[in-house]
Amino acid sequence: MAQIARLAGVSRTAVSAVLNKRQGTTRLKPETRQRIETLLRQTRYRPSSVGKALVLRRSLLVGVMAQEVGWSFMPQALQGIEDFAEDRGCGVLVMTGRHEPQREERVLEFLLERRTDGIILAPLSGMSSRMRELLIEKKTPIVYLFHEPADPLPGARAVRVDEVRLGQLAVQHLLEKGHRHIACIGMPPEIRQGIDLAAQAVPDAAVEHWEWETPRPEAPPGFHRWRQADPQPTAVFVRGDEHACAFMNLALRFGFKVPDDLAIIGVDDLPPARDAVVPMTTISQPKYEQGFQAAKLLFDLMDGKPRNNVILKPELVPRQST
Repeated sequence: MAQIARLAGVSRTAVSAVLNKRQGTTRLKPETRQRIETLLRQTRYRPSSVGKALVLRRSLLVGVMAQEVGWSFMPQALQGIEDFAEDRGCGVLVMTGRHEPQREERVLEFLLERRTDGIILAPLSGMSSRMRELLIEKKTPIVYLFHEPADPLPGARAVRVDEVRLGQLAVQHLLEKGHRHIACIGMPPEIRQGIDLAAQAVPDAAVEHWEWETPRPEAPPGFHRWRQADPQPTAVFVRGDEHACAFMNLALRFGFKVPDDLAIIGVDDLPPARDAVVPMTTISQPKYEQGFQAAKLLFDLMDGKPRNNVILKPELVPRQST
C-alpha cells in the first residue's frame, strides 16, 4: 500500500479509502481516485485479509447454519448470500444442523468460536436456553432466514415470504377454477390463515386442513386419506413441490386424471414441478432474493444500522395441474 501511495503521489489513507470504498470519509478528486485505481489494477494489488480484519476488528467471515445444503431452494439462497458477502469483501462459512438440536448447538458454538461477524439461521429446529444466553452475551448479529420465531433473540431480524399471502394465492386460484372441496395438507399456521381468508370469500367453499404425516415410501402425506375420503376433495394443496409431485404421480398411477379428477398445487416452484408429467401449478417463493436480502440485512446489523424485518411476496405460477 505504501508503494502504491508513493507511485500515485498520495497518502496511504487515500489508497485505503479507495480500497475499502469509503467515499465519504476521505475526499479525493476524481482524477486522483482514477490514478489510484489504475495502479491497483496494474500492480494486481491484493490486500492482506488478516491485516484488513485486524484493522477493521472483524473476522470478515459470516456464518450460515442451514439444515440441509441441498434442501429445496437453499442452494439458490446460498448463492444470494455469497454474492452479497463477496461484494463486501467477506467469506461465508456454511454448516448444517440436519434437524438435530444437539448438532445445531455444536454448529453455533463453532461459528462463535471462529468469531464470525454475524450468523444467518436457515432455520433452527430449536434453541436451548444455554445457547440463547450465549448468543445474547456475544452480541453476534443474527438474521433468521425463511422463518421468524415467536421469541426471537434481542436485536435479531428476519427475512421470509408473506405466508398469509401464499395461502391466499393458492386457494383463490383453486376457487376461481371452480373447486369447492379442497384439502390443504401440512400447512403451517400463517399459510392456514391465508387459506381461511380466501375460503371466507366463497360461501359454499369447504376447505379442510389435514395435518402433516410422516412421508412413507409407498405414499406421500395425505394420499391415503384423500383416496378414502367420501366425498373426495376435487383439489389438494400440498406443502412442498416434491411431495405434491409424488402425490400427483401416485394419483395418475391409480388412474385418476389431472386436473379433470384431481387438481393439485404445490409450493416453491422447484424443477420437479415444472418438469412433471403434468406440469404442476405452484406458488413461487423468491429463492436467490431471500438469501441476498438476508445477507444485506445482516451486514446492516453488523454496521449498526437500524433495520426492520424483510417480507417478500410470493407469486402464483399456473400450469396444467389445475
